[in-house]
Amino acid sequence: MRKISGSPALDPLARETLFEELTVDLVMEGGDADTIAAAAGALLGAYLGYANLPSHWTLGLAHKEWLLGMTYRLPVALGVTPGNMEPEEDEAEDGGRGLLGEMELVARSSLIAAMAKQRMKDGKAQEREKKARKD
Repeated sequence: MRKISGSPALDPLARETLFEELTVDLVMEGGDADTIAAAAGALLGAYLGYANLPSHWTLGLAHKEWLLGMTYRLPVALGVTPGNMEPEEDEAEDGGRGLLGEMELVARSSLIAAMAKQRMKDGKAQEREKKARKD
């Protein structure tokens, strides 16, 4: 695995390359790769700065404006940066979608129970097939 050496005063292309190479190296190590990549990416991104993230990763980012807005709101919410902020709709307990009604809750519960039952049935069938192949 590659290690960071020297100061962050690398030229911009080297900083962008460093972020991508280190993140990909970490993911390829396996384990809980998505969590490791998220945590390491956050730290590396904070260290190197948004401008040094690989442009081919950021240009096509879904919901980029929303994500940047939340990023700018975080230090205000933590009291690190001065400012006032009104809560945004998607920050509500229900995510701004409204709570499910009783009928929707019953339908969702029934669907989850049916899916669980089907998975158990499929698992038992796979166990029987495995056992049959061994015999």
